[in-house]
Amino acid sequence: MHLVPSLTDEKFGTWLVKEVPELITQQDVNGKSAWGKAYEIGPAWFIKVVLDKEPSVFNSAPLVWIKACEQGHVLALCAFIDHNPGEFRDLCIEYKDSPLHHIKLPNLTGYEEFLKITRMKDLINLQDSKGVTPLHKAIRNKDLFLTETLLTMDKIIYNIVDDENVSAIYLLAQECDNNRTWDRMCKRIGLDPRIKTTYFKDKTNLLDVRNSLFIVAALLATFTFTAGFTLPGGFDQETGAALLGKKPSFQVFLVSDALAFFFSMLVLICLTWSMAFDASKSLVLIDRRMVFLRLAINCTLLAFMTGVYVVIAPKSLWADILIVVIMSFLIAISINKNFLYDFLEYVYKSMPTLKKKHRDQIRDVELGTRNEQDHLLSRGVEDSNEGSLTANQTKEGSNAEM
Repeated sequence: MHLVPSLTDEKFGTWLVKEVPELITQQDVNGKSAWGKAYEIGPAWFIKVVLDKEPSVFNSAPLVWIKACEQGHVLALCAFIDHNPGEFRDLCIEYKDSPLHHIKLPNLTGYEEFLKITRMKDLINLQDSKGVTPLHKAIRNKDLFLTETLLTMDKIIYNIVDDENVSAIYLLAQECDNNRTWDRMCKRIGLDPRIKTTYFKDKTNLLDVRNSLFIVAALLATFTFTAGFTLPGGFDQETGAALLGKKPSFQVFLVSDALAFFFSMLVLICLTWSMAFDASKSLVLIDRRMVFLRLAINCTLLAFMTGVYVVIAPKSLWADILIVVIMSFLIAISINKNFLYDFLEYVYKSMPTLKKKHRDQIRDVELGTRNEQDHLLSRGVEDSNEGSLTANQTKEGSNAEM
């Protein structure tokens, strides 16, 4: 049986497999079996025939396909995967390993075709037992073609760290610094691994972001510009001076309004200049300007709060206190990104009625909820049994009448 994978006569080999299937996994004196040897040689027909004859072999050696990946036998791997693509993906997740961690192909086209294999794209971010992703492995193995193929995938995640707290994007930045070929590859796909952003990812649609920020910054600039000429308390009819100009709260209003206008205009200027740079530099420029936009928003809130305070406080202190509390809450949300999430999570946990929402059982089954699947299946069996019982009773009644 050990010689069957090497046969060129597929019909004869198929006959042997069907006649003596018990010898497929039998090991020789070197500890090798015909099943393992097939992945070293790569006869896809043998693997397909064996799996059709003995499906149990699929789970008996769940990682035997690694040899095919290391030897570049893609057809042999496909024969193994096509037997049960979903179960193969589950095996990879269970054993924390994937073909992308081991595959070795000679060119970019080969890798692009390889990723078209069923369920292969589901494994591009899978971490092995050491937390290493296929992208980590490709960069460390200096496999330029596999790295480029993975980087062009929409769902690839660069920032996953392994057990040594090293991310793939960090390894890529080092490789680009040491090797001009890698640097050119990154430029070709529009990626600069040296750039570190806080608010946006590398694949962010710059046009959509720029348009959105333009609208927000322009609105803030309009509000603050208008507030600068419609001062709270009004003007002196003779001199034109602000009536409340000597009050500290009014002065805080003026300063915060001026700062809000300054930062919002600065954001607009930076967004305008970002159109003159390449994608990487534009992303950095837009990302850094988010700090100015947050400052503009906070200063606008402060200007509104102090403007209302200086006018309302003498007449209705309780209303002014309420407004100050509300505006302070908004400022806290703007400063701390986790504040709103923690607050909403607290509200959700403190209100049990929010947890008791109606659940769509069909939707739960679509999402793979195990309990709902079992429940509906058991109900289906009960309904089927009841239907059969009713049909039998009806039939017996008809026979009795006859």
